[in-house]
Amino acid sequence: NTLSSPLVAWTPLAGWVSAGVAALIAGDMGSGFLFFGLLVLSGGLLVLYIAWSNPDYYEDVLVATETTFQKKRALAEGQLNPEASSAKKVQVVQTGVGGVGPSTIFYKHLRESFRANRFALWGMSSIIMVSGAALFSLFQGDEGGGILVLLQILMWIQIFLIGSGRGLKELYMHYLYLIPAGSLQKIVWSNLETVFKVLVESLAIFGIAGLIMGESFGLVALATLVYTLFSFLLLGVNYLSLRWTGMSISSGLLVFIYTLAVLVIMLPGLVAAIVLAALAEGLVGGGGILAGLGTLALWELLAGLGCFALSKGVLHNVDMPVMKTSK
Repeated sequence: NTLSSPLVAWTPLAGWVSAGVAALIAGDMGSGFLFFGLLVLSGGLLVLYIAWSNPDYYEDVLVATETTFQKKRALAEGQLNPEASSAKKVQVVQTGVGGVGPSTIFYKHLRESFRANRFALWGMSSIIMVSGAALFSLFQGDEGGGILVLLQILMWIQIFLIGSGRGLKELYMHYLYLIPAGSLQKIVWSNLETVFKVLVESLAIFGIAGLIMGESFGLVALATLVYTLFSFLLLGVNYLSLRWTGMSISSGLLVFIYTLAVLVIMLPGLVAAIVLAALAEGLVGGGGILAGLGTLALWELLAGLGCFALSKGVLHNVDMPVMKTSK
């Protein structure tokens, strides 16, 4: 039973609570007090950490409030880069930007990520995703098809999270329009940081899940590839919607239309993946799932490149209303 395993019992916080309650109900007072003692000790250490590591808590709260107000005021006044006037403290570890031409945008985004977060590409959302996937894998156990279920869940979540990357926000600024290069190169390079971030997350997610559920290396690698290329496809769909509708897809009925468009674009790849998986399973006698995932990954790559190619004219209209301002 997964819930009664020592691995779950010694999982911080949630595992300690469940194991402590179960021990007290069973009459094992020693184990029960041990787990609840760990909870009390954790709380005490957390208080000490806050007291020692962040003495300027109230100052940071005031700075965060001031920064939010400045960003809203800058957008209302039509300033395209409100972060430049922010009063928030920035820890400068390294300086300089690499790359030539449109590739400079990619290195610029990497530098911004390292300055915004001490873990660089690993934000709080990444930690939550990896932790959630690990917990799902523990409850799923070694039952067959667990990693495919996890892949489907993450792909649905990614549909609604992909629009928060730095690439789409680059359209708010003037740098991208001034680079003397083709539109397709610029929009692909400006979104590579988001794809690279998803790749790092997926390596951790499916690597941990594969170890817990005992999946093969090939299945883990192909699931990682499918998830990463699906994010690449979603970025292409976002740009395609901006190219042909001239507006953001982040509100109201447009979210439903965007989700429907993603399903329509994915449908040929899903059909081909299912057919080839069935043929491989029948003719070769195995490897059907691997063949299906490989086919789906190839379709995502081709469809993503196609969406970017069709949307390259998005940079020809600098007056496109992608930035919402208030009077």
